[in-house]
Amino acid sequence: MILVSFMCLLLAAAVNPAQKIHEIKSDGVVILCSGGVDGTVKWLKDKNEIAAQTNATLEVKADQGRVEEFYSCTYGDITHVFYLRVQVCENCYELSRVKATVIIFGDLLITGLVILIGFSFANKNSGGTHKRVYGTLHTFTRSSQTSSTLNSTR
Repeated sequence: MILVSFMCLLLAAAVNPAQKIHEIKSDGVVILCSGGVDGTVKWLKDKNEIAAQTNATLEVKADQGRVEEFYSCTYGDITHVFYLRVQVCENCYELSRVKATVIIFGDLLITGLVILIGFSFANKNSGGTHKRVYGTLHTFTRSSQTSSTLNSTR
């Protein structure tokens, strides 16, 4: 579990900052062409130019709650390519990497504490080293013979 969480954090940190989702809204996504200046940016959707769109940001409306398309922005001789695969909803909650990390490590800490508490109670209730105190045997049941010869009938 720790390994999977660590891999997710590494993948999230490897995102190219020039290709940035600026905002995820309840009805779409706003993407930012980093470095582009309003009025000089050319946007393309699946290699087709989007007419009358020259701002550094582009708002993409969701079709039935999903956005899944290729977009690119060009300014000067620089081109940034975006592949969007986003599902949007009205009641979504965005969880930051810091909050997710705190939740994961907090969960691990609480689980470890519960295990330690359970172990200490189990050890305490079992007597610790399992010392057993046996009473002395009655004189009629004591014998120096081995158990195989005690109940033999001859």
